[in-house]
This record gives sequence, C-alpha cells and structure tokens, in this order.
Amino acid sequence: MPSQNPFLDEIDDLVTAIIDLKIEKAMSSGAAADAIGAEIAAKTEVIDNLQAQSEDWRLQRLDAAVSKLQKLAETELAKQARVTARLRMLLQRVGGTPAPQPAAAASPPPATTPSPDTAPAPTPQPVPPTAEPFATSTGDHIQIVVQPEDFDALCRVSQSEVGHFAKHGADQLKGGVEAVVETVINRVAHKGFRATIQGVIDQPFQFSAINSLGSWTKLPMASASVTGIVQNYLERRAGGAAGFLRGATHFLNPHLSSQTALNQWGNHVVANAIAEFGDNSKKDVHFHGFAPGAGLPRDYQLMF
Repeated sequence: MPSQNPFLDEIDDLVTAIIDLKIEKAMSSGAAADAIGAEIAAKTEVIDNLQAQSEDWRLQRLDAAVSKLQKLAETELAKQARVTARLRMLLQRVGGTPAPQPAAAASPPPATTPSPDTAPAPTPQPVPPTAEPFATSTGDHIQIVVQPEDFDALCRVSQSEVGHFAKHGADQLKGGVEAVVETVINRVAHKGFRATIQGVIDQPFQFSAINSLGSWTKLPMASASVTGIVQNYLERRAGGAAGFLRGATHFLNPHLSSQTALNQWGNHVVANAIAEFGDNSKKDVHFHGFAPGAGLPRDYQLMF
C-alpha cells in the first residue's frame, strides 16, 4: 500500500480547476455560464467519488497503524516484565532487598479505528492532559489549545480556501495558509466570534466552501504540503513566535465578494490590508485586515 494517499493529487487538481471555473463563470453570462456551471457540477461529483475512495484508503491505513501500535505495546510490556524479573534476581544474589513487585500493567485498550474526520496526518504534538479543547481564561490572556480534531479542521479549511494558491508560487501558498490559520485563531480569541476553533470554522457564511456543506468535516482532506505548513506554523506559534496579522479577523477576495459585503467591510479591508496573498492581477487573491469597528482579539497563548 503506498505511503501517500493516491487520491490527493487528483482531488487537489479538481479543486483548483473548480475554483478557476467559478472565477470564469463569474465573468460569463448566458449559455457560456450555464456550460461552465455544468462542468463545475460534473467535477464536483468526481471529487465526491474520489473522496469516498480516499476515506476507505485512510481507514485501511489506520487499521494497519493501530495493529502495529498494539503489537508494539504488547512487546514493550513484555520487555518491562523481563527487566523487572532480572533486577529482582540480581538484588537477591547480592543480598539486597528484593524490589517491590510492580502493580500489573493495564492491558492495552482494544484496537479501534478512529473516525477519518478525527485522524489528521501528520499527528500534531500531544496536548497536556489537563488542557481543555477550547479557549480558557488564564487571567490577563486566554489559552487556546489545538486538539487533533482542531488541527484537522484547520488543515481542511486552509486547503479549501487557499490550496490553489500553489499555482502562484510556494511563498503565496505558505503565506495564504498561515494567514487563514491565524485568522481562525484570532477569531477564537475575539469576543465577537465563537470560542472554539471548530466553532469558528463552522460559523455560517464565513468560509465559502463550507456554506453548502454545513461542516468542515465534509471538506476534502488537506494535501501533504498544506498539512505541513499548518503544522509548522502552529509549532512556531506554540513555541512563542508572534503572529503576523496583528490580530486581524477578516479576509476576502474582492473580485468574488458581494457588493453588500464590499460596502459594509470588504473595501475597508482592501484599502487597509495588513497582508495580501495570491495574485490580484488574476483576480485570485486574499486581502487580510480588520472590518470597521471590529476591535482587537484578546491576548492569547497557543498550545499545540
């Protein structure tokens, strides 16, 4: 079985093609627009089929991984028992007090296959057992803990929003992904948005790819490159690095946004942008900034 998901590249290519078609459709009308819409629908159906095959592939990989981990746990327990027995023998030979017999180790839990929606790859750094999976107050600032499901959600929403930025260069993909992740984290820390990472991502009418799906869990899995960018960014932030959006909570593509959104806040973000990624000349761009009167998020500490 291949080590890399064999369906990801094709899904990525189709997602990129659909985004390009949507841009083309926005500039077309009549029969041409209808034809583009039909092509978008056909490609979307292919993505759905590939996604189902991809999930089956992941489940098979997870089954194999769980089986290996269980065998490893059993091997380590056996090693521990042998070492304990040897130490007791040595102490008895030299006339020392035998080491107390350790309590029986708990049997490893039965192998279970995690849900594909809660098993991101690669696995993020473990979270301390006392940490809560949401933003918690710790005095002057709040603590935001990125749990495994949160990591998966951040990867998928980043893929859906800016995965296609790779065609504009590796720097545009990296900057675009990091900006999406930082925007979500800033919103968690802001009193005007939901207080959890998944809650922010699933908030209605915020991330275009989720609007018709209802939840991030229905988004395609992120590519290896996007997943790596998200993981590296979170590790840097958890290690004390500062964000680069200065607390900004909004972003948009002005070429695809409604006139109402542009009038209410979009034009202000573009005119006062803190960051810009993509290619504005090709109308494939994100401007990041603050909506008028949005205010700053609370100070926070990120744990990953």
